[in-house]
Amino acid sequence: MRATKPGSNLAVTRSGTRFVDEDGQSVVGPAVVMSGDISVDGDLVIQGEIRGNVVGADTVFITRSARLHGQVTATRIQFECGADLDGVILVGRIAQTD
Repeated sequence: MRATKPGSNLAVTRSGTRFVDEDGQSVVGPAVVMSGDISVDGDLVIQGEIRGNVVGADTVFITRSARLHGQVTATRIQFECGADLDGVILVGRIAQTD
């Protein structure tokens, strides 16, 4: 996994990569460009670029500045106009059976 801008809301921990804001949501900030899969237990807000698969246990919020290259799997997905997705979205019951 690679992030291009140190000091953005990216922290690498012993157990992997964790992105957390003050509300406890996991966040990939607008300055983050990463390659690799990401999985979170709760909500995930994507503002930056991810080249890999994304799995969110609850809601994945894909903002207008987001650039995704891969599969997004979540119980719910909110997709803002202007976001870029090159991949597949699995949502709802489909996501829960995987």
